[in-house]
Amino acid sequence: MLFRASHAVLITSAALAACVAGIVLYRATSSRRAGLAYAESSYREGVAQFARLPYVPIATIESPEAMHAVIAAADVTREGTVAADVSPILRRTSEFFYYRFAQSSPDRYRAWRSRVGDRPRTLDEMVRTEGLRDTYTALTGHALASDANADSCFRELWASSLRYGGGFNQPVGIAAEPAGISVVMGRWTASDRTRRSVHGRLSADVWRGVTAANMRSWWHPRLTADEIIRRDGSADFAEVGVVVKYADRTHRPLVLGFVHDSRAGDWVLLHVTTYNFASGSPLSPMEY
Repeated sequence: MLFRASHAVLITSAALAACVAGIVLYRATSSRRAGLAYAESSYREGVAQFARLPYVPIATIESPEAMHAVIAAADVTREGTVAADVSPILRRTSEFFYYRFAQSSPDRYRAWRSRVGDRPRTLDEMVRTEGLRDTYTALTGHALASDANADSCFRELWASSLRYGGGFNQPVGIAAEPAGISVVMGRWTASDRTRRSVHGRLSADVWRGVTAANMRSWWHPRLTADEIIRRDGSADFAEVGVVVKYADRTHRPLVLGFVHDSRAGDWVLLHVTTYNFASGSPLSPMEY
């Protein structure tokens, strides 16, 4: 395992109950063993359901617009009175998938992040808060140089993180029907900032599985959810799930979390989480 629990969010049993509103993993059981057994069952069902989906090869997608043509098929669930247009969310999701996975240049990716207003994190911060030093050594085979900087380090991990695990980490396909592309929209307030679980034509349990890990962000969002809520009193959010096919023939969802900046009329990317890892499998060191 390349990450300690503090550096990759492991979402199992009680952790899910704490961070996903309205989702109870234990299903009326009182033992941890029963809860984990249920999660394992959900994982196996997810493996079967995801394998049945059609996928568009990422290598055939040549622009953000072409990526959007696939992702625009999403199934959308709105909580309460949220009526925001889902199209800008799906376009921003399509941009992320294209610039991170469908093209090979870290410079083009970094330029996109700058265009949307995100700010790069420093190398010192990545080492202090993200466990970068150990992961860098594990992925590259050598220690982080004393004169390294965030730009050079990100460039090196850009491709090496995707090569990790003999295809385990390399996306090669995107789900091509609404069952594998799902959006949940709602509203956060100062007293309710819980993340919702993606669901739709497939259940939330299937999307989650047994274990999950956050991808490691090299950027600060232009605005945080807390900043928007302090300013406006509330903020619309969206969780966008896309089932991805990997080079080792496994299938796992990537879930992108966004918050709406109503003044700018834009959606800000907050986090990217990979779900439905097999129990005990190594966690994804994907960088973004």
